Amino acid sequence: MLQTDVARPNHAPRFFGAHRPPGPSELSMIQNTVAMLREPLGHLLRGHAAYGDIAQFRLGPQRYWLVSDVDAVRRVLVENAKAYKKSPNYVGLRLVLGEGLVTSEGELHKRQRRLASPAFHHRRIEAFVPTFARHTECMLDQWQAQGSARIDAHKEMMALTLRIVGDCLFDTNLDGATERFGAAVDTVLHFANEYALSLVKLPLWLPTPRRRGFNQALSVLDDAVAELLRERKARIASGGEAGADLLGAFLTARDDDGSAMSDGQLRDEVLTMLAAGHETTANTMSFTLHLLSRHPATERAVMEEVHRVLGDEPLTLEHLPKLELTERVIKESMRLLPPVWMMERENIEDDVLGGYTAKAGTVIGISPWVLHRDARIWPNPEGFDPDRWLPEIEKTRPRYAYLPFGAGPRVCIGAGFAMTEAKVLLALIVRRAKLSLVPGHELKLDPNVTLRPQGPLPMALSMRG
Repeated sequence: MLQTDVARPNHAPRFFGAHRPPGPSELSMIQNTVAMLREPLGHLLRGHAAYGDIAQFRLGPQRYWLVSDVDAVRRVLVENAKAYKKSPNYVGLRLVLGEGLVTSEGELHKRQRRLASPAFHHRRIEAFVPTFARHTECMLDQWQAQGSARIDAHKEMMALTLRIVGDCLFDTNLDGATERFGAAVDTVLHFANEYALSLVKLPLWLPTPRRRGFNQALSVLDDAVAELLRERKARIASGGEAGADLLGAFLTARDDDGSAMSDGQLRDEVLTMLAAGHETTANTMSFTLHLLSRHPATERAVMEEVHRVLGDEPLTLEHLPKLELTERVIKESMRLLPPVWMMERENIEDDVLGGYTAKAGTVIGISPWVLHRDARIWPNPEGFDPDRWLPEIEKTRPRYAYLPFGAGPRVCIGAGFAMTEAKVLLALIVRRAKLSLVPGHELKLDPNVTLRPQGPLPMALSMRG
């Protein structure tokens, strides 16, 4: 039985509100900064192993704490969330998403969340299940037509989830634009990450090749969103309905004082949903398909569950609660390979975390990649074990040891949408297709804005039946 009051290693004397946390010396700032930029996943794990649950680093000009203590995580994200804002490292994302839900702060964030929440009500998400299923079956029909083949599973999942978010967000068919949109999203997010991490930030007006590529890609997204907004507003002005999609919900949302989202706010929220809403689910699906191909016994068990629950019937909302193993597989995939691998905050007032005083201006890094690998909480943490998510085992773990969607007032507003979508996609794919690892291919990870496969994810495709 797992224990929730697991012992925490102490690497330095701890007196309430005193002393700096353990960590490498200030003299190793350059070494730590380079290691964090080159190999952040391994560097974080090594830092946690060496210095414990509260570790201080100097990364460039930043005083940076890696916080892996579940009580301190709760303090930052939930109990004292008002004392924290997004870290300066989100500056790159703001270039893309403006003041959308991912990047906005304070009263603006609270207002936007109030306005956006009805769009993600569970009944609205449930109504999207046929849309999730229809697009997945369409992809599987295309796979069926090409027969046995080798596919890039990540590219396929990116295209599928983009088509789905286009339909659910805009009630628009993006089939002809998936490659263009996908490439644009990839370009802007990579630039955002590079800009945020660069120690010397060149002026944004400087026309470097990367900056020009970023501007062109962002224009593709901005122009598409602007056109969709124009069309929908014209439809409403002529007496038409706002629509049952997420854009319709955004357009009709009203705050307590009767005010609606401005055009700028609509742009930021729509682009946030478009960019974040498809990539994270695509990454989850890519990693899950990869993990199942490495664990054929689990894959067979999922297939058997799907056939037992669905048979040959179309998937419906009523089937989803019965797909228990399917859901556990997705949860375990997000534990091992969390698309949101790092969350960062900066405190605007002094706070005490784990007995140490974090002075205002400290950047707090909370890494699901590290939290999800704590051997005190997760036996055999590198192993793939969906049974960790059996209810009797799950309830024994600390609440904030698992953070695929964050926590507190900034918990991902689309968590229910993403989990429902992933469950539908996985069940339908496993029912009709078998995806196998290509011999010799090694999964490499790209810890960018999100954690994703580095390069293609080639898999051998064979259709069942």
